[in-house]
Amino acid sequence: MAAIPGHYEYTIRAGDTLTGILQRIYDIGESNPRHARSLEHLLALNPHIKNPNSTRAGDVLRLTESLPEDARQGYNPPRSIITAPSSAKA
Repeated sequence: MAAIPGHYEYTIRAGDTLTGILQRIYDIGESNPRHARSLEHLLALNPHIKNPNSTRAGDVLRLTESLPEDARQGYNPPRSIITAPSSAKA
């Protein structure tokens, strides 16, 4: 994936789900009223994910430093979970 400022990559691990990733990285669980919008945001960033209920270990997700609503509150995910994006060769 091409490097975009404010974006990071997350490599999906065995057993990961998008809901679990939202919980672990952004602290947004299924019961959170922002869950549906946050899931839509993740899917918009990752059009290669066709089914949010089915992810494959080794696939790479693009994530933002914060979700659009969180950015206004200054939230950033833990750096231990995300990595800086790799630069794509042109």
